[in-house]
Amino acid sequence: FLGDGRRKFQKMPGSTLAKNGICSYWYKEMWSSSKHGARYAVKEKGKLPENAAAPTCQSCHMPDGNHENRTAWGFLGVRLPLPEDKQWAADRVTILKALGVLNPVTGEPTARLEAVKAVDLARLTEEAWLTEREKMIKRCSQCHAEQYAREQLAMGDSIMQKTDRLLAEAIETVAALYRDGIIKKPENYAFAYPDFLYFMQTGGSHIDQVLFQMYMKHRMRAYQAFFHVNPDYAYWYGWAMMVKDLDEIKELAKTMRTTARMDKPGK
Repeated sequence: FLGDGRRKFQKMPGSTLAKNGICSYWYKEMWSSSKHGARYAVKEKGKLPENAAAPTCQSCHMPDGNHENRTAWGFLGVRLPLPEDKQWAADRVTILKALGVLNPVTGEPTARLEAVKAVDLARLTEEAWLTEREKMIKRCSQCHAEQYAREQLAMGDSIMQKTDRLLAEAIETVAALYRDGIIKKPENYAFAYPDFLYFMQTGGSHIDQVLFQMYMKHRMRAYQAFFHVNPDYAYWYGWAMMVKDLDEIKELAKTMRTTARMDKPGK
């Protein structure tokens, strides 16, 4: 800190950032247990030549010290336009409703979509998405064959489709509880529908909290770990947990419906 309370920033070497995990919580775990991270660890021990490829977070996400750190799928793992596959398109619409950028009743854009545009939180055109994808292909191609890089990232896209199917089913299960009046709409919610952007708040229904965790924690680990080419992490900390979340949500919904029927007068 400077004397007047301002921070003084200094450039830190990539190795220090990688060691300390300053980059971002679970991202370091995904990277360090991937082949990229393993090579880096071996190289640090002097078991690989100095010029051997061993990418760090900075190599792929902050090349030349650029901290813009934007990716094709973004932090939220959504994009526009909708895919051609009808089921995947429907699933993404469901997720966009839960993010509050589409009205869950009409399907029309809300004011929140404008906020997403303003901060460039997601890629909302095919051109914007392709721009970020091609940037990453170029970085990957510094070590890998371009065709291999394209194939790996395309497999990541397919994981997005699979996780969207699980998540959309979970959202629809909880949304039906709102629709039937079993879960009461919180006063600060715009709609009687799950709202992912309240995930940092407490006091919501338990089933909502399970759903938030499925989206904000387990889905992110599933697709982000896969894009880091770490299938083991993607499966056990992402996909398997999403399957467990969906099962729990279905069981909770059954219990809540049974309880609601029993609580009705005359039952």
